[in-house]
Amino acid sequence: MLLSIAKSLDAEGDDGAFSVLHAYLRQFENKENLAPNESDARRCVILAIKSRSVINFEELLDLKAIKSLKDVSILFSISTFLEASVLILKSFYTN
Repeated sequence: MLLSIAKSLDAEGDDGAFSVLHAYLRQFENKENLAPNESDARRCVILAIKSRSVINFEELLDLKAIKSLKDVSILFSISTFLEASVLILKSFYTN
């Protein structure tokens, strides 16, 4: 159900799509035999980057679904984005 809602919100360009898709992926954290679709995990990362309201990417990196992505470049992109965000914030607060 959460996945259907997330996809509908995403199709409408609603910023809430990330929150719903993130909630969907969190459901798999304690399930050993179940895993979300890899494309859903990738889309969650894209929505997080596009969202104006997401400021905590570390929470995203902790998800088992994101860690299981075979393409390491997506994780590198997130960590690079995190580092850049921290530098920008530090610069903002020191000036």
